[in-house]
Amino acid sequence: MGLNKNLGFTAEDRAENIRRIGEVAKLFTDAGVIAITSFISPYKKDRDAVRASMPAGEFIEVYISVSLAVAEQRDPRASTKKPAPASSKNFTGIDDPYEAPKKPRSSSTPKPPPPRRPPGSSWNNSRRRGCLRA
Repeated sequence: MGLNKNLGFTAEDRAENIRRIGEVAKLFTDAGVIAITSFISPYKKDRDAVRASMPAGEFIEVYISVSLAVAEQRDPRASTKKPAPASSKNFTGIDDPYEAPKKPRSSSTPKPPPPRRPPGSSWNNSRRRGCLRA
């Protein structure tokens, strides 16, 4: 089950994914509910089509630029690190482009998380001795 379960990573499937998400978001906004969605929508034309389907000012684009290295660190399924099978070609940022928005309402570039300290680090030793509090 799922709204987009039958879709893959082709440009056509990505466009249909964003179209469906836009339709669901429009149903919510038509009912007076704020819809916040978070999706990789790599193509400007697809984002523009959803924007055009909404009343003026109802579509707010937020762009979060994440490097491939940071995405790999944060990927719980490790899907960016797995060898791509034939069905997973067209992976955004790997072998398919991402058309960044030119004028998003808001944008952010997250930093990678700091490296973890090893168990024997001076930080942990200081905490054990009571010099630092957690």
